[in-house]
Amino acid sequence: MKAGSIYGTVIFFIIPLIDTLTSENPNFISSLLNTKHIFKTILGAFFFGVMIHIVDSLRIARAKKDQD
Repeated sequence: MKAGSIYGTVIFFIIPLIDTLTSENPNFISSLLNTKHIFKTILGAFFFGVMIHIVDSLRIARAKKDQD
């Protein structure tokens, strides 16, 4: 879940910055504190963390199987 929290933190700040630079939403703070943006970031971070956890678990299981 550590990877998900790092990913979520980075995306939380990067997406509003990109929106500001591309003039989709010229106000960085309002884009950053948008409820929809916060919800999408939390969901994205959660599912990214779950996927990384699954991949790591499968790799560990395969390594243990190959070791035996």
